[in-house]
Amino acid sequence: MAVLTVYPSLDGHVSRGADLSSWADLIAGTGTTANFTNIYSIGISNMQASATTDLFSSIMRGFLRFNTSALTSDAVISSVVFSGFYWVKFDALNVKPSVGIYNVSSAIVGSTIDYSKAGSTKLSDDVTYDGFVAGYNNWTFNSDGRLAINKTGNTEFCTRETKYEMTGTPPTWSASNASGLSIKPSEATGTTEDPKLVITYELSGSGVNYSITAEVGSFTLSGKDASLRSTRIIVAEAGNFVLTGIDVNLKQSVGVTLLAETGNFILSLKNANLITDITKKIELTSGQSVLLNWDAADDEWQ
Repeated sequence: MAVLTVYPSLDGHVSRGADLSSWADLIAGTGTTANFTNIYSIGISNMQASATTDLFSSIMRGFLRFNTSALTSDAVISSVVFSGFYWVKFDALNVKPSVGIYNVSSAIVGSTIDYSKAGSTKLSDDVTYDGFVAGYNNWTFNSDGRLAINKTGNTEFCTRETKYEMTGTPPTWSASNASGLSIKPSEATGTTEDPKLVITYELSGSGVNYSITAEVGSFTLSGKDASLRSTRIIVAEAGNFVLTGIDVNLKQSVGVTLLAETGNFILSLKNANLITDITKKIELTSGQSVLLNWDAADDEWQ
């Protein structure tokens, strides 16, 4: 496995500020103020009550962009974690907000128009108010989040409050009070407290050094270098390799394809993975193929 750690190429926050607003208007309205140059903090969530009973004055959302093109299109991503370094939290509303990561509908540009780009597809778990502590705080991406990673360009997302903003349920009102969480931005010198995205992945076709084993005898693959892909396709890219013993990883797989870019594959005796198959197809680069059938009487592939 490989790990890619990237820091933002753009980060900041956008608010909709409109005193004497309904909660619904603040959620659905357009942004009024933006800050993508603050050297102290990114407001990943902020909810402000108005002085007028049951009305509110602002909601804040964070926005971040990361260049994740170093992954390349061959990356198979197994985990993604976004980390934000604690700056401050406050809860004068006494509502204990929580924050999650969400998609954006189009590329962020670092202005008030980004507010309306905040999406509703949740990409991570939540960090709760009580769980937001000194140091780095981590949001682990779910399957939608992993799919949202752009392997050949920029990955962008936003932060939104999950208990009140995303449900449309107003927090308990108290005059002019606010609740929010902030992390440190990338604008400060160095990266030791910057937001970061940590992606664990492997490259398809990169291969690993381990053996595929057989219950009886062995089989030999010759072609171009042995490499085992996570898709359970055995690929020969250079040279040759020999596989012996009992296989654990492919024993339960179905429809295993043995593919040679050049040369051919030779299978001898019974193989744990192929024994239940009636036929096996061997493909060559020329597009030609042959079918091997297991002959139980002769105990060999024919």
